[in-house]
Amino acid sequence: MARTRIYKRLLTDGGEPRNPPRNQAHMLDLAPVLARDPQDTIICWTHAMEILYGFTKEEALGRLSQELLQTQAAEPLEQIMGRLRFGREWRGELCRVRRDGTPLVIFSQWTPQLNKDRELTAIIEVNSDISEHKRTEADRDKLAAIIKAFEDTIIRTNLNGAITSWNLSAERLFGYRAEEIIGRPISRIIPPELQAQEAAILSRLHRGERVENYETICLTRDGRRIDVSLSIAPVRDTAGHIVGAAESARDITKRRHAEHELEGAMAQLAKARDELEIRVQERTAKLRETVDELESFAYTLTHDLRAPLRAIHGFCDIALAGGQGKLDRLTQDLLKQVLKAGNRMERLIEDVLALSRVSRQDITLAPVDVEGLVREVIDQLELRPPRAEVAIATPLLPVLGHELLLAQALGNLLGNAVKYVVPDVRPRVRIYTEPRGQRVRIWVQDNGIGIPRAAHEKIFEAFHRLHRSEEFEGTGIGLAIVHKAVARMGGSVGVESAVGKGSRFWVELPSAPACEGVLEK
Repeated sequence: MARTRIYKRLLTDGGEPRNPPRNQAHMLDLAPVLARDPQDTIICWTHAMEILYGFTKEEALGRLSQELLQTQAAEPLEQIMGRLRFGREWRGELCRVRRDGTPLVIFSQWTPQLNKDRELTAIIEVNSDISEHKRTEADRDKLAAIIKAFEDTIIRTNLNGAITSWNLSAERLFGYRAEEIIGRPISRIIPPELQAQEAAILSRLHRGERVENYETICLTRDGRRIDVSLSIAPVRDTAGHIVGAAESARDITKRRHAEHELEGAMAQLAKARDELEIRVQERTAKLRETVDELESFAYTLTHDLRAPLRAIHGFCDIALAGGQGKLDRLTQDLLKQVLKAGNRMERLIEDVLALSRVSRQDITLAPVDVEGLVREVIDQLELRPPRAEVAIATPLLPVLGHELLLAQALGNLLGNAVKYVVPDVRPRVRIYTEPRGQRVRIWVQDNGIGIPRAAHEKIFEAFHRLHRSEEFEGTGIGLAIVHKAVARMGGSVGVESAVGKGSRFWVELPSAPACEGVLEK
């Protein structure tokens, strides 16, 4: 009944009832319409309203619309009602809430119904949901604000290449104000020789492709060329159709300038490195030639000195043997001193020749049985009690080396360990090994007189001696031979010692399993 009266009012023209088609009331039920009395009680609720708000007709009728829909408008509802009481319509946007709590934005038209006494009897609303439109509009405004404030340069174009958006960063980068450039073709900021590249990019965008970090050159308003990095993506409408492009541009002029400077510096550095390498090779070749000449000279000199030295020995022996009873005691003592000096000279020549051979001979590295080699050296040097006590802490680990060179190095170390002891003290020597990663360290420990810390490195230099010949015989070459021999095998040597506390010499070489088969010269 109430709804029928409302329908009749909706179907009047100037207050006079019309004769509607039979199904027109049903069609009206499909429109999102509600009616309220002046006290805000709902008296009509169409099927379309049920769909829009989620409340059934039974749930809506008799309820206060404000209570049901939580209506909010831009102006106070009391002010709107005052206008309706004077018979004036109201149109505007409302914020309402669906039954499930979803917020809605409604465009609503409120029409007052007055009786003959011009009193308000009902309010008829026609609703239209504009939520999606408002969200799209808000998103568009938000995007425009973001683009405008974005630090990177953001440019939007349509499919014809005309600029449709130009933010503040674009103004700073290219010099054009937005009102100067919007509507103009993007080609305005592209050099003539690069126009074909822009056409190719537009073609890719038409196919829906993205362009990432594309480095190119652009023109500014004053004609300057700047290096930029572009990222370009297609822009689609709500239906998914491509309608334009969004470009992000970043000025990389300083970076490219720095790259060019770095490339130039690298080229100069490479040139200087090549020149230095050539000079080093030349000097190394000259130095190697000089060393070879010196070693050859030393070998020849020492070899040739042996002949006159033998003659001196021979003549002195003949004089002493044939002059028995004829030579006075002073002459005999002088001849013995000559023989003694000759013997010392002969040992020196032998050591120099040994050092030269170590430096000149070709060697092949192979696994060496250190324990067996040590026992052979001990036998050759006759290091047995009572002369010396030598202990071997078995097993001794094998190394990669050259057997003859290692024997020569260990022989010198063992000979020194026995020689440099306090008089009347029996030499005690201990030999042992320890693994050190991919290498093995061979230790020769003695109870000798010890070595000052300041001399630990100098003692491996040729002809460097810490004692006079009258104290301990020697040529000052033995440890130099050790150092050279071990270096030729790819190893290293060292010593730990203190005066009066003995010494621990060590030789470190690659372990046998780690580098087997390496060839060195």
